[in-house]
Amino acid sequence: MSVADLDESRPLEAARLGEFILATKNSQLLVLYARRLIPPRLRLEAAAAGVRVLSMCGATEETLERAIGVDYWWLESELARARDWLADQREVTVSTSAGTRLSVRLAETRVTALGGLARSPGDIAVLPAGVVGTTLTTGVASGEIVVDGSVQGIGLVAEPIRLLVRNGMLVDISGGSQAGELQRRLQEWGAGAQVVSEVGFGLNPLARYTGSLLEDERVRGSGHLGLGDNTHLGGTHQAAGHLDLSLRRAVFAGGGEVFELSPID
Repeated sequence: MSVADLDESRPLEAARLGEFILATKNSQLLVLYARRLIPPRLRLEAAAAGVRVLSMCGATEETLERAIGVDYWWLESELARARDWLADQREVTVSTSAGTRLSVRLAETRVTALGGLARSPGDIAVLPAGVVGTTLTTGVASGEIVVDGSVQGIGLVAEPIRLLVRNGMLVDISGGSQAGELQRRLQEWGAGAQVVSEVGFGLNPLARYTGSLLEDERVRGSGHLGLGDNTHLGGTHQAAGHLDLSLRRAVFAGGGEVFELSPID
């Protein structure tokens, strides 16, 4: 059984995960490549012990071939610029030509920037690289989300899915069969999954929309919004699950300015 097949909710399997983490603490480099995402706790504990971590979990061979040939030094500078911009904002508006108009308030948590370089002990690199995100203050987001990219676990949307947001909660979902599937999934997780809890955008010029959020939310110029639990990102909102939505050609504005993508040489 691979580490990716282990379930932290089961005592025996949680113990085996603990044994794996302990075994990595004497290593200089830990490479994670599995079908499913490794629990963030494993990566964080290994990094805390001074191990450099490279994660490619959940990435298909096609995604890696397409998206990992980026100039990582250039991408690191773009990620730093995006991280600093988000860190300086409190009120942000996300908009798209498809009709998204959403106002959010960023929580005072660190901005996560996933790059592809793990140069120093304790660094975590994720491939494909090129996405930034942060958590939101619960109960504030308001407006409309029009999902024209993809939905985690459902894939590329055949027709836009419209979500009406009031006081940080989804109050209406419409848009065809995929909208119904999204609604059913969120209902299974309970009311906490209806909370808009994360925002971020992609910076990798080689990534393409495939229906897998692992690549879709890294597409340069894309935006993504997270619903439900955000504790894995340092947030405080707990729910039975977390699900991401990707938006095409998203514009992020805050503090009287729009975040501008740098030209690609």
